[in-house]
This record gives sequence, structure tokens and C-alpha cells, in this order.
Amino acid sequence: DRRPRSMCIRDRYENDMKVGGIVFEPKLKKIIYEGEWANDLYNGKGKLTRITNEQYIGDFKNGKFHGRGILTWPNGARYEGDFIDGLREGEGRFTFNYGDEYEGQLMGSKFHGQGRYTWKNGDVYEGEFIDGMLTGNGVMSYRELGILGSGVWDNHQSLKSVRFDLEHGTNRDLY
Repeated sequence: DRRPRSMCIRDRYENDMKVGGIVFEPKLKKIIYEGEWANDLYNGKGKLTRITNEQYIGDFKNGKFHGRGILTWPNGARYEGDFIDGLREGEGRFTFNYGDEYEGQLMGSKFHGQGRYTWKNGDVYEGEFIDGMLTGNGVMSYRELGILGSGVWDNHQSLKSVRFDLEHGTNRDLY
């Protein structure tokens, strides 16, 4: 039997089948789950809180985060968006505890596809990401310098075809 041993605090049953309740699971890093059940797994809407105070509120499927949800960490970081099989996948928005933000596509819990990353100081990159890195076509806006650069990026580095707009439309090719 692969099911975790748990201590039920309160269960809800329909037709002799568990459909909801609250459970504490000491074998799974001390989790408290409140929500819907199916086939003895978290399924449907629910709220999961770990002993570390990491918390997820949203959709579950077969015991994993799946669908739309909000994941928060005790340090103030937050993710709101899509999940597939427990991974951040699809569209979402991260707010980091140090003030940066990302909004866009994710794959395998990494920034992947089109997105927008905003640094705390106001600088913004909008464009393509691969495996969490600025890679592909994109535009970088340096707020304090008043410079806008567009071109091709590779692993957070400008690679080629970078063109900067030095305020009011004056362009200069750098590569």
C-alpha cells in the first residue's frame, strides 16, 4: 500500500466514500490538507500547508497541484498560475521576496516561452526565456539610464543584433 499513513482530524463522506476533510500526514513532512478527495487522494479544490508554512491553495489532481493555484512561501515569495502534475507549467506570475517579478509562460517550473521579468529597480526584460534564462528575441529597458535595447539574447547575455534607443528614438547599433 503506497498511501501515506495519516491522522484524520475531520472527514466528510458521501456514499461510504471520503470526499473531503482535513488530514495531518507526518510521513509527508507534516502536511495539513483541507479540501476535496477522490480515490483516497487530494482531488478538486483544497488547501495544503506544510510545517514550514509553505502554503498552496487551488486545484489538485491525484494528490498533486494541478490546475490553477496560489503557492506562497514564508519569506513572502508568491506564485499564482497554472500547475501540471505538481510543476509550475503554463501561464503564471511570480513575485519574489526581494521585489523582482516574472509574468509569463513556464515549463517544468522554469521560465520558458514568452515572459516579462521586472527587477526591483524598474529594469524590464520582455521576450523569450529558455530553461529560466533570457534566451532568444527580447527587449531590455534600463529605467535609470533611459535606454531600451532589443535583439537576441543567450543565457542572460546580449549576443547579436542589439540595438539601443537612447531616449527619444535615437538608435545606435552596438554589434
